[in-house]
Amino acid sequence: MARLTQLAVVITLSLLNILGAQLVLAAEDGPGSASILTAEVGRLNNESLFWGPYKSNLYFGVRSRSPKSLWTGLMWSRVDNYQDVQQGFRYTCEQHEGLHGYGWDEYDARTGGVQSIHDEGNQIDITTSFVKVPGGANGGSWAARIKGVPREGAPADLKTMIHYYIAQEGTEGEIAFAGEGSPAGSDGDVTFAGTSPELGKYKLVVTKGEGKHPSSSHDLADKRHPDLTTVRSLTVPDEIQWQGKGVVFNLIQESVKYVQENYEMNEPPPAYLTYQIENKPGEGNNHD
Repeated sequence: MARLTQLAVVITLSLLNILGAQLVLAAEDGPGSASILTAEVGRLNNESLFWGPYKSNLYFGVRSRSPKSLWTGLMWSRVDNYQDVQQGFRYTCEQHEGLHGYGWDEYDARTGGVQSIHDEGNQIDITTSFVKVPGGANGGSWAARIKGVPREGAPADLKTMIHYYIAQEGTEGEIAFAGEGSPAGSDGDVTFAGTSPELGKYKLVVTKGEGKHPSSSHDLADKRHPDLTTVRSLTVPDEIQWQGKGVVFNLIQESVKYVQENYEMNEPPPAYLTYQIENKPGEGNNHD
């Protein structure tokens, strides 16, 4: 994605195992009503803690407190040249990675917060906003907003590629692409539908991002379109699933191999086209 003057991707998760608002019926005063109300208040307090940025080893990762959870993780890299991805791919929190600092500017465990990531190496400042919305079962709904702004001194045409890794843990859970789009990708919102014993039925929507996108006259631009959202769906064993960076790197290597086998490398395509993952949405427990 080109200069991220206002790149914004919103991910909204809705849990559908209870449709509509949940009502607490405590209007009638009778034996035990106070204890029932107290128990209900305690339950709601626990529900408000169900979702959170609990993937503490990631710069930004959301999951629930259940053992086998749906979880997501943010990845990004500058893609102005062929060295950027190798040197500046961000996912897990690392020391001496070219970051000028990162952390939550404000955070409430029950409502959410805002985090700033100052990526000096990739010349971009990223803000992640996380909001929890009460209602329904299993902690209600949540939304995340990812925004990037080039740092002072960054190139006017700075290009940054964003990956949002989605995984459903457990052999009994599943999540599948449930939207529409062209073979090259989706121009609008991207929807996933899933189910698990812990969450019941749920829906996750990645809304269309904002921002400018680069263009190229290279032949590869007829096949790969940086202005579209691409989805790659996989079924990955539990012991591999948590290695999100490795999974995504394998997909990037597939994209690079395709370019090497089908195009003249004495005039290679732009790095942002070469590294773009092929759009293959479908069923699986992992989606990028």
